[in-house]
Amino acid sequence: MPHGSVDAKKVTLYLSNVKALKEKTLPLRNPSLTMEKTITFPVELQPEQYLILKPEEDVCKVYSANGFPLEEVKSEGEISIIKRGNNKVAFGCDTSQGLSQIAKVKLSLLEE
Repeated sequence: MPHGSVDAKKVTLYLSNVKALKEKTLPLRNPSLTMEKTITFPVELQPEQYLILKPEEDVCKVYSANGFPLEEVKSEGEISIIKRGNNKVAFGCDTSQGLSQIAKVKLSLLEE
């Protein structure tokens, strides 16, 4: 699960959401986040749908634009340990023709 240490304190990374934006009416397929390791979400998000990952749950949830749960998705890979200082995060997704590559990604860190 996505836990890491910073100065002996526990830090939890929440993927607050990955949202397929409506600038294009194309789906966003298999979004992923990479720090040192990559986590991929095997799902196709329609415009305005979004995905949320909470580390205390074993699955991600896909929601409609109105906030209704649509499905649960098991992620592939893992989120890297968060290190002290700057951490680079890269977003990726399938780039096949007919798919969107536009998304809004929001990450939240919770220090315990």
